[in-house]
Amino acid sequence: MSLDGFIIVDKPIGYTSADVIRDIKRLIDRQKIGHGGTLDPMANGVLPIGLGKATRLMEYLLDENKEYLATFRLGEITDTYDCTGAIVAKNNYSYITQEIIEKSLPRFTGWIYQKPPKFSALKFKGRRSYDLARAGVEFDLNPRLVKVHSISLERFQPPDVDFRITCSRGFYVRSLANDLGEYIGCGAHVLNLTRLKVGPFKLLNSVALNELKRYNFQDLFPQIIKPMDEVVKRLRSLSLNTNQESNFKMGKPVSLFNDSLKFRDDEHLRIYNESCDFFAIGKYNAIKKLLLPFKVFSS
Repeated sequence: MSLDGFIIVDKPIGYTSADVIRDIKRLIDRQKIGHGGTLDPMANGVLPIGLGKATRLMEYLLDENKEYLATFRLGEITDTYDCTGAIVAKNNYSYITQEIIEKSLPRFTGWIYQKPPKFSALKFKGRRSYDLARAGVEFDLNPRLVKVHSISLERFQPPDVDFRITCSRGFYVRSLANDLGEYIGCGAHVLNLTRLKVGPFKLLNSVALNELKRYNFQDLFPQIIKPMDEVVKRLRSLSLNTNQESNFKMGKPVSLFNDSLKFRDDEHLRIYNESCDFFAIGKYNAIKKLLLPFKVFSS
């Protein structure tokens, strides 16, 4: 049985994203599987899993915004920037007020350059940075441009402070904790981290990994599957007639001479057939007014 679509797993604390993939592969033999965005082992929350043809849409899911609920512990700095690391410094935090925190947040919102943690899966000169960090090698990762849409202070109960964060891909909540702690002068690290949302997928609609293991996955699947086009709903859509659909599936472009469509050059579009079935992603060539096959999901 071929399964095509997404399931939204609530990743448990202590599991890597790869651990979740391995467990699900045991439930579905010979099924192509991928995940939509790594989540640290110390974190829990939304981990979208793509099955079958849906794995070809992961690039769109990775570009989606993410939302987190994070607890920062003030006054302690760790080498990993989270609670799993060794404490390298302890500082006084008694002077920190809610006003100090709130006034600092604009500095970390919008487009910012952020230096990733050394204990991360990013590569430095061909090696994983966490391997270099564990070996005590001195190195620096270059700052990366990321976008933070919003940071709100949810709870102020020193030494612990809760934040709700909405951000783009490539953003590290751990780096935010370290940078914010440095900026206000007392240091900080991530104590707890929950991913609430990835694109259209929310924690509220997720399924616990243990629940997947507890029940017959094939029976549970129809109740939890999310359709493939759910991750590309931000793209505009276009329906093709039967003849156009047939040509498109053979890799042939389709002419679009209707000026009222006003698609942008190189714009990606969701493509449906006359039965309203999603079957492809197309790319528009504005000069030639052609819709080109980009990803076709049915033969």
